[in-house]
Amino acid sequence: ADTAAALCDAVRQANVPLVYQGAAIRGAIVARKAAGVPMLVEQLRSKDPMLRNAALTAIREIPCEELARALNTKINQAPADLQKQLLIALVDCHNAQSLELLQAKTVDAAPDIRQTALAVLGRIGGANEVGVLVKAVAQNQSAQESALALSALGRIHGAAIDQQLVKALASSADLDLRIKLIRLLASRSATNAIPELLKQAAGPEVKVSVAALNALQSLAGPGELPALLALTKDAKDAAVREAAESAVVDACTKAGSTLPGTEAVLAELKQTNDPSVKNSWVNI
Repeated sequence: ADTAAALCDAVRQANVPLVYQGAAIRGAIVARKAAGVPMLVEQLRSKDPMLRNAALTAIREIPCEELARALNTKINQAPADLQKQLLIALVDCHNAQSLELLQAKTVDAAPDIRQTALAVLGRIGGANEVGVLVKAVAQNQSAQESALALSALGRIHGAAIDQQLVKALASSADLDLRIKLIRLLASRSATNAIPELLKQAAGPEVKVSVAALNALQSLAGPGELPALLALTKDAKDAAVREAAESAVVDACTKAGSTLPGTEAVLAELKQTNDPSVKNSWVNI
């Protein structure tokens, strides 16, 4: 390693084209590993993009605590263009403080910085970042930022994440946010969201009810059939009733046999005198 570092030092200090200097700088940093962090930070200050990019390239090759701390410090000092590149570099080298920094950057004044932070959180974030990402979806500063936050939430895995999303759904009064969270839970195949989705489906807001029933179409099973039949019977809106019918059909087919579901629907058909409800049972 010492020999490699010395050779690279000789090349980077020689009167050679920039492309060779850049390669030598990267080699000198990588050869030194953690001891190369000061050199890497120094090259990030270079006014020449080729030399600066050589240092950026080296980040993924020597991830360590020393470098993570240095990057966290440098990000807050860097101009916007370099700051964005360094935020992306956190994917390859970060620590707990990096995640706190990214959370703070999701409310930065600059849209590019906010968007980059959201995208990076989707790659390295975890349970602690869910609240920040849900807030970014709710604030909806732009369609792109909302989409990035939703994408980030979709990439963070685990039942604990699903539970946080369910809590956010249950506590929100924002109709658009609730619909987005419902669709997100469906895309995550979050079966632990089913009880809350049934509550949302029974609510007075048509768009929320339809979104919840559409989610239940993919998530609900035979155990939810009685609740889905009740939602179909109680539906006052045509779109809600149609979504409930589809959810009932899918719940029946997941039973392995459609007979129990068919018998339940026939029993409802025999009991009802309401033409619209009767039509739903016939459709199913």
